[in-house]
Amino acid sequence: LVVDGNMKLVYLIMKHPLDDVSLSDGELFMVRHPPYANHLVHVPERQPKLRCNNHRAQNNGNLHWKHLDSTGKGVCACARHGAFVSHCIIDFQKGEWQINMDYSICQALKQFSGHDQTLIIYNICCQ
Repeated sequence: LVVDGNMKLVYLIMKHPLDDVSLSDGELFMVRHPPYANHLVHVPERQPKLRCNNHRAQNNGNLHWKHLDSTGKGVCACARHGAFVSHCIIDFQKGEWQINMDYSICQALKQFSGHDQTLIIYNICCQ
């Protein structure tokens, strides 16, 4: 399972959020919003101290992004075939945090319940 994020897929805060109509909540590759929002509410609002040297994907999470609803997307894919795993694309709120990617990884592992072992390849899983 290969895991990564894209910090260029940002989403602006809507001026009229009540007018928003979700066309793909929980469909195809996206996670369902209510369970994901519930996950984010119940996790600690702190990022562990980084042991890496200046990792921009995490360190830039709070810089000049007050006008954004989503600061990027994260996803899991098959490391062998490169295909995205369904129901695993998540939004980042403050940069590429592990709490966001944990949810995506758990959703992906639910799809492969028959496997005893899984290798997870992730560029910032060093925390």
